[in-house]
Amino acid sequence: MTDPDLIANLLAQKLRSDTQSDRLADLLDQADALTAEANRLAAEMSVRGFEAPPTSGSVAPVAGGAPVRAPDWETMTNENRSWLEALAQKEITLDDFLSPEQLGALETLDPKGRERWDVSDFATVGLCAVIGVLGTAFDDQIDGVVKNGLAGLSQTGLFQHFEEQGKSLPIDYTGKGFGGPDHRVRSAGHDIGRPWEALSQIRSGEFRGYFWENGMRVPFVSATTPRGMAYPELTVDEALVRWLMHLMADFVTPKSLPLPGWSKLYEIDDRRIRQLAHQVYGQGAESGLNIRTGVITASFPVLTTELIVGVKVHLDARARDGSFLKLTSNQRLRRNEMRLAGHAVTGLAALGKAGV
Repeated sequence: MTDPDLIANLLAQKLRSDTQSDRLADLLDQADALTAEANRLAAEMSVRGFEAPPTSGSVAPVAGGAPVRAPDWETMTNENRSWLEALAQKEITLDDFLSPEQLGALETLDPKGRERWDVSDFATVGLCAVIGVLGTAFDDQIDGVVKNGLAGLSQTGLFQHFEEQGKSLPIDYTGKGFGGPDHRVRSAGHDIGRPWEALSQIRSGEFRGYFWENGMRVPFVSATTPRGMAYPELTVDEALVRWLMHLMADFVTPKSLPLPGWSKLYEIDDRRIRQLAHQVYGQGAESGLNIRTGVITASFPVLTTELIVGVKVHLDARARDGSFLKLTSNQRLRRNEMRLAGHAVTGLAALGKAGV
């Protein structure tokens, strides 16, 4: 507790409270004495045949004026400082008036009322920072582990079934101008940012896309596979289920799925942007930026920071207040501060890696 204004106001309030408590105790003692004396006189008057005068059962209200406006912080501080100086209390400290428990409670707060971090908070943020830096530095290795795990998943019977079901959908058209490993970038069917267009094609049994010829964008529509087999028409429910199955089957492949909205880049009338979209996604068998590498793997440090900090703050709340889920405003503020610190270190590590 280092704010001098806050200390001065606390001291003045404590002194006034103690003074008023002493005065109240004296008044209560005097009232007890007067009550005893009145009882004694009443008893004597009763013995001598006198009746005690009647007392009113109510107290007349005291006329009051307008409510007094509370002083602002600066005015209250100046008045309290002047009062303390008049009492020659310039060197007074909080230790002279507060109990050890009260001092400990004050030390957990700074002048703005926020909770101060303890050693475990700094250790938690340090752990998040280490995980974030390592996750950023070795993101390629982490992505390799994730990719190998998903590759094994793709060999299971369930995902083999998903892949087989997707081959008969119009969004998987691989004819001239749309085939090859990068066909997922060249149409809306594999773009999770364009679900309505993908479902519309599946429902109608009709592939729709664009190819470029002599710098001109040419619309293309096909109701059959490159081998001439007609695509089936499906209901909304069937289309949604088949589309999700197809996306899951493609997600576990090495090239995964393009980022949301990526297929729109292929429709822009600028060849450099279209080339950039293919190069960033990864040409041929090469894996570039996709949902796995750009979202799942890249979000690992962020998710770990959110999880570790959240669990730490909620455990503190449970130990202090007995509630794991409910946080006070100060506890939420401390959680946000710890999140910011952990994410900031991870962000700096990412900027440093990009600069190198």
